[in-house]
Amino acid sequence: MINQLLFIGFVFAIMSITTSAIQAATDSTAGEKERGTLETLLTFPLKSQHLIMGKYVACVIACMATAILSGILLIVSLFVANNMFDVYKDFTFAFSGISIVLSFGLLIGYSLFISGVSIVIASLTKTYKEAQSTLTPLTFITMVPMFMNMFGSEMSEIISIIPIVNHTLLLNEILMGNINWLHISLMFVSTIIYVIVVIKYLISQYKSEKILFSI
Repeated sequence: MINQLLFIGFVFAIMSITTSAIQAATDSTAGEKERGTLETLLTFPLKSQHLIMGKYVACVIACMATAILSGILLIVSLFVANNMFDVYKDFTFAFSGISIVLSFGLLIGYSLFISGVSIVIASLTKTYKEAQSTLTPLTFITMVPMFMNMFGSEMSEIISIIPIVNHTLLLNEILMGNINWLHISLMFVSTIIYVIVVIKYLISQYKSEKILFSI
């Protein structure tokens, strides 16, 4: 029961991270286009990769702050609930140090991935509202792995490299005490590859006037 509560809590943390990524990506791309600040920024001697990395790092920082805060609040709330509600009196809250570290590492990996994806999608839009409506489905997509887990889906080597699904199901596997280093390695390696591809794509796109000024 405790593991399931942790899993649901971390799923909501992933949803919160997604929301943070959407807000940061929307404001730093479509928001800048609407305000006209992007043109001013481009008058400086900035390379496209520096501009993209600045936006990406800012988005990642916002996501990581959300991940850390959500994780801390989740653990604290469980300990508070243990002292306040009788339903938890027969349960022992004993967290494995390695499980907690891996869980936070997984949230950070997800932050790196979702930040890049959010900026890519937001860059293709023309207005702030359009970016918001286009990115909103990402929040619902993060719930799909939770339902997959409810219906008994288990981790495998293939699932370990599928974005979003791998983060959520692997998180459940870790919290259940089953630490599979192959699955963890595949998840982190695939996430790094996805992030590199996304950043390279963004850099190439930001050399286009159509993307920069929504022509």
